[in-house]
Amino acid sequence: MASPPTPAEFVARFPEFTGAPTDLVQAKIDDAVQRTDAGVWGDLWLQGVVYRTADLLAKSPFGRTMKMVADGRSVYWDDLQTMVRRVAAGQPRVL
Repeated sequence: MASPPTPAEFVARFPEFTGAPTDLVQAKIDDAVQRTDAGVWGDLWLQGVVYRTADLLAKSPFGRTMKMVADGRSVYWDDLQTMVRRVAAGQPRVL
């Protein structure tokens, strides 16, 4: 399994969060890691973590001041949901 990104690595990938406090970025990375099970996400785990982090930051007061949320959804929500569907499609389902 890959390691989660550092705040600097995350901000390099999402430069729109350059002004976010490092502690806030780290807290959202930690939260995203807890919400993104590596055993379920497999090869998409790191991508899921960074998009979930971006979604969480966008929904934070910091992101809201940057107008990254409309109708309760962040600008990253659709990408995250696309990945969730890809991950779910590869998992067995109980009917």
